[in-house]
Parts: sequence; structure tokens; C-alpha cells
Amino acid sequence: MSTHEIKEKLIYSFIHNLPKAIYMHFFAFSLWLFHGKKKWYYFDHGIFTLHYFSFILLTALIIVLAVWINSAFEENIFLEALLAIFSIFCFLYSFLYFFRSHSRIYNEKKFISRIKGIFIFVINLFLLIFILLFYTIFTLYTLH
Repeated sequence: MSTHEIKEKLIYSFIHNLPKAIYMHFFAFSLWLFHGKKKWYYFDHGIFTLHYFSFILLTALIIVLAVWINSAFEENIFLEALLAIFSIFCFLYSFLYFFRSHSRIYNEKKFISRIKGIFIFVINLFLLIFILLFYTIFTLYTLH
């Protein structure tokens, strides 16, 4: 196979076989680690994770639709700048939404909730990088 064919198959295989649900379990597990085990079941953290990831996917859908609508128009610097600002706003709001919902769901003081949220995000960032790296190597290994 040529390099171009390998690249195409890698991208196709990576996108169509990505086990999205695996990462959500790690996210729920990290929530479970930081909160009282007697008051909250793992299932409760899974529900919060589904809620937050649904919000992220809905936000991503809105951004993709905005990009699609923008592509229907001629190149307009003003619209592209507006779309960039909108995308940055959505990304920041998604990030801040986690802290707000985390504080409300777990009924903790805002400072404690923010500290736990930062640790949860850092741990999950490393987990996500590790999972994506492992999955990329696995996908390369199983290409046919």
C-alpha cells in the first residue's frame, strides 16, 4: 500500500472504530474518586458524565452547523471572524459549564468544587492523551 492509502485507511478506521463510550467511563471514574463514596454511587457520576458530554456534543453540533451555514456564503471576513468568536465562546462556555454544573450537582462550596474540577480536568486530559495515543497505535497495528 502507498503512504496515501495507509493514511486514508488509518483515518477511516480511527473515526469509525473509536470507542467513545470508554472515555466516558474514565471521566465518571475520576468523578467517583473525588467525591464521597457513601453519598454518591458510580452510577450517579455516570449520569452527570452523560449530561455533560451531551452538552458538549450539542455545542459541537451547533458549531458545525454554523460552519456549514457559513460555507454556503461567499468568503466574508466579517462572518468568518464572527464564527471564530462564536466558536471560542462556545468552547469557553462548555469549559465553564462543567464547573457550574459540578458545583450544583455535588452541593459543595464553589472553591472546593473548582479545585476538584481542575484536578478532574488535568487527570482526564492525561487519560485522553493516553487513550488516543494507544488507540492510534492499535489502529495502525490492525490496518489491513
